[in-house]
Amino acid sequence: MQVDRQLAATLIKQHPNILYRPEAHAREQGIEVQLPFIQYHFKSIPPVIPIVMGSSSLEDARDLATALLPWFTPENLFIISADFSRYPPYSDAMRIDQITADAVTSGNPERFYNTLREVSKQEVKGLSTPSGDWSSIMTLLYMADRGEDLIFKSLLYRNSGDSPLGDRQRVVGYWAMEGHLRKHAETPFTLTGEEKNVLLEISRSTLESFIRTETIPELPKLTSALKQPATALVSLYLGNRLRGRIEYLTPAIPLSAMVQEMTIASATLDMRFAPVEATELEYIIVEISVLTTMKKVASLDEIDPLVHGIYLIKNDRTGLYLPGRAQQEHWSIEELLGHCAREKAGLGWEEWKDAELYIFETISFSERDLNPSLAPVL
Repeated sequence: MQVDRQLAATLIKQHPNILYRPEAHAREQGIEVQLPFIQYHFKSIPPVIPIVMGSSSLEDARDLATALLPWFTPENLFIISADFSRYPPYSDAMRIDQITADAVTSGNPERFYNTLREVSKQEVKGLSTPSGDWSSIMTLLYMADRGEDLIFKSLLYRNSGDSPLGDRQRVVGYWAMEGHLRKHAETPFTLTGEEKNVLLEISRSTLESFIRTETIPELPKLTSALKQPATALVSLYLGNRLRGRIEYLTPAIPLSAMVQEMTIASATLDMRFAPVEATELEYIIVEISVLTTMKKVASLDEIDPLVHGIYLIKNDRTGLYLPGRAQQEHWSIEELLGHCAREKAGLGWEEWKDAELYIFETISFSERDLNPSLAPVL
């Protein structure tokens, strides 16, 4: 696996206690046993930073946590490899490791450290330590305490006595645990009728102004919802026939500005059509679709073609259908994905099977909603 040498060099340069010593890894397998899981899980294998802690002290754990904290973000995966109890009998290991796990899942580094001290005072036959490499776990807890709003969860416990080859009189304990961002209740994004009208007016005035004079009008006074970053598509129709639409899906600017940008793009950059001309403006109908947050699909059962739009990614190819296309064309879900792969992404019919699939919903509204007579059949 590739090592992120640039990041490694940055850590070494900025922190004198972080050193490059190949011999530290020569007989240490704690990192090596994790790598196959990374290779198995990720389609595109990320570079890694292998760090071995050579000491067990609170000071070193704090220093390493401080050094790594800038990278302790949702974009990066941290894997902490450390034993729990070492060498007590089977039943004692189960009891001690549960106490230690409860301290870890509390997310409180002080509680974890104090728990280790209290357990170490107990007279348990054979117990060498309640947590081998405890300073690695402490580093994680220090980062979590200073950084993201994390909660910890115990997943599965085993010790070496659970193996048919294990000696239950002298075991080593292992926990699988996860730390993930606390989920806060999300308020669904909505638009009032007045806000929809404002967006349609923004799109119409932008279309008229840019096509006639290549100028972009100033935005009116906006509500907070129209200032939020959001993804939106602007579709231009002549009657029931599409006249232009650009499918750009990065919510990097406020919704009002996104509508302006996508109106101009749909009118001038859709390679399927010639740019819109001034003589067409009175016949064009504007439709806006504001997209909800995309959700990655693990199973086709998650797709409701009556509700969801589809976004497909494979390598550098993408394809998108807005909600309702499958119903309109009387397609099955597999046909929807096949058409999306072939006609939108330029892939083979069945290449959706190893592509990344996302679903989304839309808040869609049109100038037809304001004036149904704006629908001449051409």
